[in-house]
Amino acid sequence: MDRLKNIFMRVRDDSDQIIKESQDAENPLAILFRTVLEEQKDTCGKLMDSLQRKEQDFKSFKKEISILYHDDSIADSTFRAWGRALTWQDESAAEHVNDLDLLFQRIKKNLKEAAKELEEQFGPEKIKYAVPELYLPKTQREGGQ
Repeated sequence: MDRLKNIFMRVRDDSDQIIKESQDAENPLAILFRTVLEEQKDTCGKLMDSLQRKEQDFKSFKKEISILYHDDSIADSTFRAWGRALTWQDESAAEHVNDLDLLFQRIKKNLKEAAKELEEQFGPEKIKYAVPELYLPKTQREGGQ
């Protein structure tokens, strides 16, 4: 459980860094992905609290897991739309967008790592409706063992 807690801490910290580094952007897409990242950050905090209490029952934090992965999907696609619009309007902003993109990629990598850890601890049957297939290890996506 400590491993999951550390993963969620990294996701929370990266989400916070993206929020801070994009704070000056007033584009509606930027406001939307920051709002979703705030929820993602809060959800990571709730998950870390649950894991701190050593709750072993997946049902006790299944809802938060679903929210976390759903938020990542929304934030990522919204960020990409904002990044395209921003670099189209101002090519000098491309470096800033690339820096933020690296943080989004790191979040995705951490969430894939968390999915693998959740699968190992709770089994594929318990997590299959909470963790989207995109994040699951390749063997489970292909129906393998």
